[in-house]
Amino acid sequence: MQEKARLAFSFEEKQNKNRLFVILEGCVLESKRVGKEWTLLNCDDHQSVIAKQGKDYADYRPDVVHQCLLQMTDSPLHRAGLLQIYLHTRDGVLIEVSPFLRVPRSFQRFSKMMVELLKSNKIKAVQQKKMALLKVVKNPVTKWLPIGATIYACAKEGDTEDLPTFVQGLPEKPVVFVVGGFSRGHLDVDYAHKTVSVSPHPLSAAIVCAKLCNAFEDKLVPLPPGCPTG
Repeated sequence: MQEKARLAFSFEEKQNKNRLFVILEGCVLESKRVGKEWTLLNCDDHQSVIAKQGKDYADYRPDVVHQCLLQMTDSPLHRAGLLQIYLHTRDGVLIEVSPFLRVPRSFQRFSKMMVELLKSNKIKAVQQKKMALLKVVKNPVTKWLPIGATIYACAKEGDTEDLPTFVQGLPEKPVVFVVGGFSRGHLDVDYAHKTVSVSPHPLSAAIVCAKLCNAFEDKLVPLPPGCPTG
């Protein structure tokens, strides 16, 4: 039976429990009042608004974050409580994602949720008001990571690794992977220890997240009794 997802981990578990941390870095999540309502800026609906700010509307792809979150939170790894996600926006906002979060399937509902988060710094569960499904936390992101955990940045400039084999060979302790939460550009973080490429081919951020979850699922999530292996 898979371990159930939990809202928080004890300090000891956070330091020692063998699980995956994923940081979506450089996410473009920016809310602005357009007309009478606050909205999450995106390249399809707000080109003129973004252009008036002197910025390139093509960079405004919050749908990339939405796609990544759907891939990760749908995974058995996340449902087993073995995945911790952080979002770090281009503007420096750091967001912790609860294992209990159910990401809205539609982009419109996702956008409304993120606008509310950026406004109030927290999204609470409907039935359990004390439970924060999303919350803004203080920087730096390394403050929230296990002490001594190796941090890998996923970028095409790194050595290409066969991800399943690479993950199986990692030590039995928490590990951190940083993925660019944007559609174009270069992932440049000063807190990563190593840079790896998970494929010789260009991949979207969502596919990188899916590959990470699949590889760690094979390593950490036991199959139910009776399921064939291999």
